[in-house]
Amino acid sequence: MNGPHNRKAAPDAALPHWSWSLVGTAMQPQRAIDQPTEPGEAFVFRDFERSKVRAIRLAIEAYPLRYSIVFLAMVLFWTALMSAASGLHGNNSIALNLTPHIALYCAILGIFFYPFRLLWVPFATFVGVFAYPFFQPFVTEQPWYQTIGFELHLVWHLFALNIAAAGIIGMTMRVFFAYCEQHVRPHLADLWLCLFSYSVFVTICLLQLYLSIQTVPTFAPNLALRVGFDDDLAILTFNRIFRGGVVLTGFLLAAIEFPDRRELRLGLACATFFPTIGLLQSFGFSMYPMLDIALFAIVLVILLPVPSGILACIVGIPFYSAMTGQFLNDAVQTDPATILLERYSIIGITLVVFVLAFRSRSRHLLRSQDSSMRRLNRVRDFAGVGLFSINTSAGRYRVDSTASRILGCDLGGVIGEFLQCFDVDARDELTSVFARRRSSGDMLTIGVQGPKGNHAILQLLVWSEMADSGDDVTYGLMLDVTENSRRKEALQSALDQLSLREEKQRQLFSIVSHEVRTPASIISMLIDDLPADTMSTTQVQLREATDQLMSVLGDMRQAVNPDKNLPIRKEAFVPIQMGQSVVASLQKTASGVGITLVGTFGSGADVHRMGDTVRCRQVLTNLVRNALIHSGGQTVSLDYRIQHDRDGVAWSVWTITDDGDGIAPEDEAAIFEPFERGKAYHRKKKDGSGLGLFIARSAVTVLGGTLVYERVETGGARFIVSLPEPEATSCDMETHPSTVSKAPHDLAILMAEDNAIVAEVMSSRLRRDFASVTLAPDGDALLSEFEKSRPDVVLTDLFMPGLDGDEATAELRRRGFQGPIIGLTAAAVGEDWERFTRAGSNAVMFKPLDMRQLHTVLNQILQSGTKI
Repeated sequence: MNGPHNRKAAPDAALPHWSWSLVGTAMQPQRAIDQPTEPGEAFVFRDFERSKVRAIRLAIEAYPLRYSIVFLAMVLFWTALMSAASGLHGNNSIALNLTPHIALYCAILGIFFYPFRLLWVPFATFVGVFAYPFFQPFVTEQPWYQTIGFELHLVWHLFALNIAAAGIIGMTMRVFFAYCEQHVRPHLADLWLCLFSYSVFVTICLLQLYLSIQTVPTFAPNLALRVGFDDDLAILTFNRIFRGGVVLTGFLLAAIEFPDRRELRLGLACATFFPTIGLLQSFGFSMYPMLDIALFAIVLVILLPVPSGILACIVGIPFYSAMTGQFLNDAVQTDPATILLERYSIIGITLVVFVLAFRSRSRHLLRSQDSSMRRLNRVRDFAGVGLFSINTSAGRYRVDSTASRILGCDLGGVIGEFLQCFDVDARDELTSVFARRRSSGDMLTIGVQGPKGNHAILQLLVWSEMADSGDDVTYGLMLDVTENSRRKEALQSALDQLSLREEKQRQLFSIVSHEVRTPASIISMLIDDLPADTMSTTQVQLREATDQLMSVLGDMRQAVNPDKNLPIRKEAFVPIQMGQSVVASLQKTASGVGITLVGTFGSGADVHRMGDTVRCRQVLTNLVRNALIHSGGQTVSLDYRIQHDRDGVAWSVWTITDDGDGIAPEDEAAIFEPFERGKAYHRKKKDGSGLGLFIARSAVTVLGGTLVYERVETGGARFIVSLPEPEATSCDMETHPSTVSKAPHDLAILMAEDNAIVAEVMSSRLRRDFASVTLAPDGDALLSEFEKSRPDVVLTDLFMPGLDGDEATAELRRRGFQGPIIGLTAAAVGEDWERFTRAGSNAVMFKPLDMRQLHTVLNQILQSGTKI
């Protein structure tokens, strides 16, 4: 039907701008509903309720003319019908019919439903309806206007009492409904309004009756008795007021339970029963007419759908009253039995609306649950989720349609038939699960032979408990995860292939870097052994090329295997000394490119700080070298200052600034990404791996600091390194007693190296610092020499003929050697570190061997408790 609460919301042009807040109120759950009080699926999938009462209000506001015509038509029909019935068959007493007046209903409903700016519509309707009975032609006695004559002051007095009662009732209902909307769900708010309207109508009309009886005889003593203000008025009006409350409640219930076409036809058809009963009563088939109608109405509202039952009563009973005058022909009864039957009829007709309200609520809840289950089942079926239940005591099973489709089994049967659907190896597991009497939840992944012969993978979520009947039941969900399982297998296969490919690439990188770094290490060590005052320009260039190659290989190692970097080791240092050392080490590079390199160190630079000197030096060296090689400027500066944050923590702030080309704005966001080399910043120099800034930021981040870039307004680039470095205490600067029982020049070194040139150069360096150095060309020779020389320290390469270095290390540990074993590798990338560590090496160092770093590593190993 096209009722106001079933039609679509009005378009923007039809509704005022502010009224959309009311639409939201009508269609969305209220504050009390935000917290679900029912199971999850019932809350999620139930309808988003909309107040039918609110919908009618919005419809009237959006289309006032259309709904005002409907309102007037209904009021005029009701007024004409009831006035004619009262005039022809009922008690046509003016006092009885004006306390309350028939126009009171239209005024109450109009005041409640209409917006304030349109209240003139129900007021004008009330005036017309109030005047109609005075002049209506369907009367058997003298018309009202002739009875009253020119005593208009009495008419105005009764008019004022009725309009005041209507205003109080209508406004009280508005306030009550507004309160309900904020505290209960929309449908329940509608029902509470219907029941509340009955009580407020009875209360206010009883008050109106009291005021009429008290004021009219003194206000118009000549007319009081003539219009019906006698001793019987209170008793007669009392019955009519209670019936009037039923009428008002019935109208509101009809508004919130608007019928569809089928319900409309059924309701109108059943409404004809009431006039039929009137005919039967005229032939003497009756107990008590009004009680007959009340009982029949109760039966109808119980048996019929709620909208049909309401429609049958609000249409059929008025026609019955118009035919017979029942419910309108009030008279004072003296027979006790008749008085009792009349009261029962009032109670019965009142029960009709309460039964309707109860059934309306039950119907709404059932429809909400049905819609929730329908949507849930639709979602479950689409997702391939089936339900099953096993009664192990009875040996029976039940499944829903989705599970039946998945398994290819019947909807019910014996447990054996259910188990036959699964793979043989899964049946025993299922049987043991079904045998449990209590289970808080099991998850099984099993195979099943599908109805079409295709194999499927199911995931079962199973619970077990004892039913109220005492039977042991198992129930749960089954999910068809065949596609997910296949995707998982395919993904795992792809990951395995990718991992294998990555491992092969690492092995390739390891071999390539080993073969490249080995000759580079030899050249580097040979150049280092040359006297500085005899080096030619070609040798200097060779030195720079070798350093660059070694730097690139080192960058590759840190980028590919960042977890193989040295652990964080903080020690006391003086910032000015570190800064001066970095500047001094790069002065030759600065001179070669014609750039002035300066260092500026502020206050606090001469105070000992606690920091990771290895990483800090590496970061500063990388940044300064980048500026020298790539900036294209005239000056590069390294500055230091100390800065404290709001918590008082001291931060070392290093700033590297150049006055060169700077970095293009479009390149700034990516300069810290690996292998990014920018366009403008590197347009003159294209050498380098593109890893320097990435490695620098990674190192700073590990230390809990920051590395940021700033554009220099006058041209150039500025990098700011901030590191949390508190001031060193006296304990931090104490020299820890060495656990070395021998001086370095007294230590015996055994070194395994298969490359003869590398072995010769490295042994030459080692003999300058240590007592003796014994060489072994491979792993097997290393073990033989170990038994002969019993060294203090073992250095071994990894890749060698026969036994590799890690295998020889493991054998030394098995033979009981507890001294330091240091692995040597020329590989910048690869798994060399893991192989040495797993075998039992204390440390791993890269070629070419740095003697200063070797002494540092030995001291760290020995300080950790290793004995010589």
